[in-house]
Formats: sequence, C-alpha cells, structure tokens
Amino acid sequence: MENSMSFLHKAEKTIYSLEKLMYLSYPLLKEKTIILKAIRDLKKIIGFCIRAVLYTEASLNQIRLSNNPRKNLQRFFNYCAPKYQLNSLEKTSIIEILELNKGHRESVMEFKRKEEIVILSKHLKCHKINEKKIKELIKITRIILEKIKQKLRKNNHLKI
Repeated sequence: MENSMSFLHKAEKTIYSLEKLMYLSYPLLKEKTIILKAIRDLKKIIGFCIRAVLYTEASLNQIRLSNNPRKNLQRFFNYCAPKYQLNSLEKTSIIEILELNKGHRESVMEFKRKEEIVILSKHLKCHKINEKKIKELIKITRIILEKIKQKLRKNNHLKI
C-alpha cells in the first residue's frame, strides 16, 4: 500500500501546483510554455493515478502487472476503470491527455496562434489546445483522483 499512497500523494501535490499555475499565473502571463507544462503535468498526474490503482489491485492479487505499459493500460481500462466507477468521459479524457502528451513529446513544431497552442506531430497531425480545454482537463483529472482516493478509502486500502 505504500506505493499507492505515495503515488496519490505525488498526484495531489502535482495537481495542486498545476491548478495554481493555470488559475493564477497563466491569466497574467499568457505564455505558451505554461500550457505545455500543463500538458506534461496532467500526464504525470494520470500516470500516478493509474499506477496507484494498478499496484493496489496487483497487491490484492486481482490483476497481474506486465512489463509492457500498454498491457497495463489495457488492464486499467478493462478491469480497474469500471471497478473505480470511471465513466466514459473520464476514460476519454485520460486517452486525450496521453495523446496530447505524446503529440507534445514527438512534436515537430509548436506555436501559439491567437489564444490556442498548435502542436504538429511527426505525421503532421494537428492538436489545438487552449486555456479552457486545459482547465476542463484539470477538473476531470481532479474528479478521477478523488474517485480513486474515495474507492481506496472505502476499502480500507488508503489512510490519508
């Protein structure tokens, strides 16, 4: 359980700093680097949440973890997401965050156009992201984190 608690604690700290960054700093500075950092931080938070759930379920012998991250992600969506009552919007948002981060990492070019950040991937796939979308993803990520914490508390696997 130590792993789950530490992952959720890291997710809490990261989402707290991300909310301060997006709600306080970004409106003043309007820097594209803040949006790009938000994408990276959202991916970190989702990663911490998924790892906390997977490690908890593996320690209870409910699932077997693999060395392949894609298989573990599939196990999370197929087995854990329904158990932790994640709805389709939340699952879609997780996938969107992971795709945005992948697009950002593999980006050929990123630029600001009006109020949007445009990310062009290697295959010239275009992702457009703005402040409103990032704030929406932060809210959904906060809900996911709370659902996971609530489920772990309910089953006495977490004492925060």
